[in-house]
Amino acid sequence: MLGRLLAIFAHPDDESYGPAGTIVEARARGGAVRVITATRGEAGSLGISKQYEPHALARIRQGELSAAARVMDFDSVILGWPDKGVGAVDHGVAIGTLVREIRLFRPDSLLTFHPNGLSGHPDHIAITALAMEAEELSARPDWRPELGEAWTVARHWHYAIPESKAAQVAHFRRIHAVPDADVDETIDVSPHTFRKESACLAHVTQRAFLDQLRDARGGIHDFWGLEHLVRAGQNGTAPLR
Repeated sequence: MLGRLLAIFAHPDDESYGPAGTIVEARARGGAVRVITATRGEAGSLGISKQYEPHALARIRQGELSAAARVMDFDSVILGWPDKGVGAVDHGVAIGTLVREIRLFRPDSLLTFHPNGLSGHPDHIAITALAMEAEELSARPDWRPELGEAWTVARHWHYAIPESKAAQVAHFRRIHAVPDADVDETIDVSPHTFRKESACLAHVTQRAFLDQLRDARGGIHDFWGLEHLVRAGQNGTAPLR
């Protein structure tokens, strides 16, 4: 179901607070995993992030991502696009960069946020839309062959949170959830929740969010024990070609 997995997100920590269990499960099943992160997170304002100038925060968060990558055992690529400005990156440059990465890594599966962005963050929405367009173009031999041999991704999964799970944190966090019926795959990642917690702890500047999540109804490990995926092209998401 996962195979060789390419995950594309906007910020350092998206992979850890997002589908970390799925990433670890993919590695446990023997698949290579690469995580592409669009920005260095220099515009972050959560918790202690406010103490740092953008250039310093970028350097710190890049190091945090490297630490999380060691915990979860994935290959990390940071594109260095502007935080809170992913949608403003030159479209041709952005698409070309992602097509090259897809053709280089040749994944079986692509993993992104749901098009709703989960938190609604514009960068989440923008990078998912760009990834989906790049996925389509990467399969076309006539589209910029200098970026590598055409490659068709077999499966595109959107990491999503169903409404029933969003209710566990609704008293402190608004999530752009999907109806439970829209979920196509639910993965039991309960064996990996302590590694997920360790990966989140690696993102020291984002610790305030982890402290919030400990107040999830049922406990944080119960909240993290299942991860939910929506197949691109299903339930109103953009089509997978």
